[in-house]
Amino acid sequence: MLTSLINKGANMLKLLIPILIILSSHKVLAAPSYEGRYHAAKHIYMVGYMSEAECQSDGGEWLEEHCFFATYDELTIDADKIVIETIGHNAHTCVFEESFTQQDAQTLISKVEVTDYSDEILNCEVRVTTNDEWMSAKVSATGEGCHFFCGMRSVLDIESAIKQ
Repeated sequence: MLTSLINKGANMLKLLIPILIILSSHKVLAAPSYEGRYHAAKHIYMVGYMSEAECQSDGGEWLEEHCFFATYDELTIDADKIVIETIGHNAHTCVFEESFTQQDAQTLISKVEVTDYSDEILNCEVRVTTNDEWMSAKVSATGEGCHFFCGMRSVLDIESAIKQ
């Protein structure tokens, strides 16, 4: 009787193992992936446009005496690095490309040191977070060193970028 139970158990395992292998490779059981490209749509204004007609002829939208253009910020997360490209008013940009560590299932952190013009070491911490299994992401940058990655009127922060 014991031998019969062992044989039945072994036969059940033979059936279950292929099923478990198939299910574990299926996307439903796999952990959500942070890797991918994220976009955050926004509008920026450009100085130098003196009239609504001039603004509209270049594809802009004239609002409150400023010419606005549609654009987007982009976050790309690869297996080993974060790449952030943002654009601010008057088309000033930020570009940040650094390695990161995964703090938990919802947070990636990149910490870098930069040396300013007076040889002072400044810190920059970029934190990428999600609340919805990496269908969207938020970028927040803290530290004086983060300004070295950006031009005027631009920041590394992205409020909500949607996975593409």
